Amino acid sequence: MQLMKRMKQVFAIENVPIYLRPYEIFVTSSNSGHIEFVPNTTSVDYLKKHFPKKDWTLATFFKKYFCKDFESAQLNFIESLAGYSIFSYVFKVKDRHNGNILVDPEGHLIHIDFGFFLQNSPGNLEFENAPFKFTQEYLDIIMEKKDK
Repeated sequence: MQLMKRMKQVFAIENVPIYLRPYEIFVTSSNSGHIEFVPNTTSVDYLKKHFPKKDWTLATFFKKYFCKDFESAQLNFIESLAGYSIFSYVFKVKDRHNGNILVDPEGHLIHIDFGFFLQNSPGNLEFENAPFKFTQEYLDIIMEKKDK
């Protein structure tokens, strides 16, 4: 989180419209601590499991949920996707599955659970090849046009 906070400061100083949402971690011992709850968020995994129809995608969700301000939510999505992509690339963050990626009420992505980064992985296995998570569904949100 310290690295993320510093990266967020650098973006702010340079007026780069990138979004990162660091959260507080209070270490209480060598193997325990308290992690700040990130309120009003839902994991991408939860959303996808509870879509009302089989043909729904994240782009469909964004259009329906953010119908009154889709373009703002889309921009928030893009700025947060860029921020977390850069962060994941620079620090080699792994384990980026849909359960570790949240969506907030403004459309930002928020990544959680950074147990595997800087080459740290279970058994030192290289279990992800991509330097950051960028799916077709993410591209669909970026390319989506607001309904007229």
